[in-house]
Amino acid sequence: MKLRDLSIRKRLLAGNFLMVLIPLVIMTVVSAGLMGLIRHAPWEQHRNLDTFFPNAGRGVAIQFTLGILQGDINDPADRQDSLINIQDDVKRLATFGVYSAVIYNDQLIYQNENLGDPQLNLLRHIGNDEKSSYIWWDEKGLTYRYVSSKDNLIVLGYAPIEFRVGMPKIANRDSGPITFWDQLQGQGAVITMIIGGIVILILGIYLSRLFYQQILGPLKVLQKATKRIQEGDLKTPVPVISNDELGATLQAFDDMRNNLRKSQELQAHYEQNRKELIVGISHDLATPLTMIKGYTSGLMDGIANTPAKREAYLKKILDTTTHMETLVQDLFLFSKLDIGHIDFDLQDISLSEFFSDWMSDNAASYKDRGLTIKLKNTLPPRTLASLDGRQFKRIVDNIVSNALKYKDKEQGQLVIGLRQVENSIELVFADNGPGVDSQDLSKLFETFYRTDRARTNTQNGSGLGLSIVKQLVEGMHGSIVASETPGGGLTFTISLPLAA
Repeated sequence: MKLRDLSIRKRLLAGNFLMVLIPLVIMTVVSAGLMGLIRHAPWEQHRNLDTFFPNAGRGVAIQFTLGILQGDINDPADRQDSLINIQDDVKRLATFGVYSAVIYNDQLIYQNENLGDPQLNLLRHIGNDEKSSYIWWDEKGLTYRYVSSKDNLIVLGYAPIEFRVGMPKIANRDSGPITFWDQLQGQGAVITMIIGGIVILILGIYLSRLFYQQILGPLKVLQKATKRIQEGDLKTPVPVISNDELGATLQAFDDMRNNLRKSQELQAHYEQNRKELIVGISHDLATPLTMIKGYTSGLMDGIANTPAKREAYLKKILDTTTHMETLVQDLFLFSKLDIGHIDFDLQDISLSEFFSDWMSDNAASYKDRGLTIKLKNTLPPRTLASLDGRQFKRIVDNIVSNALKYKDKEQGQLVIGLRQVENSIELVFADNGPGVDSQDLSKLFETFYRTDRARTNTQNGSGLGLSIVKQLVEGMHGSIVASETPGGGLTFTISLPLAA
């Protein structure tokens, strides 16, 4: 099994365990190495240890040398060689003022010249048991006796060197033979290492638990949120409990949830509108088809028995088919816009010239149909807008036709205003019609939406006109809003970017 196949929890536990174990191992190895290095360092380095332990004087160097001596005594593998090493050890001790003797198989094989027979005899019998190792060091001086447990070897000595602060006390006169615990008490480095190891262990466990909670906590939140979304719950927000990478992941997940919720709501709204469109279009097509069928039957049955009646019937048929054609064209255009199959050919166009030509071509026709159009142009000369001329004309025609459809006076009025606002051009279409209810203003551009007034009159369109206008305006990087006309009516404000 590979490491990545394990759960995050197991990998975290393994990582935290290694976080604790590795420092302990490193500290142990380094400490042992340093102690071994100091223990087996050249003699010249031992002589300088008082530099690092000034309070202990020669005590530290003496203790290290005694440690080396004890090791040589307890190593009988090659006693003849070890005896040479032991004599070297006691000679080195003598340079610090420690006077020693070596006895092997009850024979005195080495004796410092400063160590007389009476002193030697006293050292051999000092303590509770002359066959046991003994060491004592206080303000009066140092006495020691090392007895090999492997063979009949004894090394003993004394020094008139007082014990100083910084030099650990090994044993006392009443403690009896030296024990493991007695030796451990003299190993300050070992005690420090043990305490340090315990501190590292406790701290490691605490940090491991902390990291465990910090990492797995957000993951558990994410897991629960995923399960809720899987069950269809898109309303419950995902709590962001941290500001780190995991917190950013939770925030991104919550953003995704919110987007899914909006998409779901939009899809539901779109589906509802689609159903309304089917019903509305079916009604809008059924009514004119019924009219065409009725007028056609009247022509065939001879009901229209005069030229005037026949002409009236034919005009009704033509108007009805024209309305149906417009409806089909709107549906086709909306479908293309909805799937993004409309390519905009943006060009630099003078709106002053555009509306001057448009007014010349269309104002009179609209006036005859009951809508007076006025143009108020405050654009600076040679002001150009970036737009698609063909699609822009469709926008203007749809808005003006909308004003004509919903006028409530015999002669309605529409004012078209042109002005520059910073880096854009605003087009204002303000009519004096009945307007719409305030709650309908925000819905006018929704797909398939029609006001209640429009629903009662199939000749007033399918509800696609303004939705098409909005998509065309946005396709040219503009915007459009609807508002109430002061004094009554409806106003559309279009903002288009100036040409670069």
